[in-house]
Amino acid sequence: MKTKTKAKTKTVRATTALKNRIQEYYRRLNARDFQWCYRALDPAIREQATSVTFLQFASSLARFLNYCGSVRVGRIAIQLHQDEPNSLYENRDFAVVKVVWHDSTGAMRHFHDRWVRKGRSWYSRTTGLVTPETKA
Repeated sequence: MKTKTKAKTKTVRATTALKNRIQEYYRRLNARDFQWCYRALDPAIREQATSVTFLQFASSLARFLNYCGSVRVGRIAIQLHQDEPNSLYENRDFAVVKVVWHDSTGAMRHFHDRWVRKGRSWYSRTTGLVTPETKA
């Protein structure tokens, strides 16, 4: 019985830590703290020579915010995967996340994202945000 309780406590702690990290990410995004957001990107991605640069990442986030205004987070749904070997995420704990949010017009939208755990921190696997093309 103790093992089951320990596992549940570990899951609750991990989920709470991740939810807090996600909320902080969107607070920083809205504040246009793109450097913080870039550091929240999975280090395994940032370290790849062919990966997104800070300038590309920051430009993507800026275009996104210019298009939709701020991101007001509503609900965060987390599907946590702990102690599940997965070569895609280098056998690290990971989570599939759905964030329901509202843009500056009040329209409801959502993000689907993957987050991975390295050490005690959670990192996003999203290397930018897509903005719909607008015709001039």
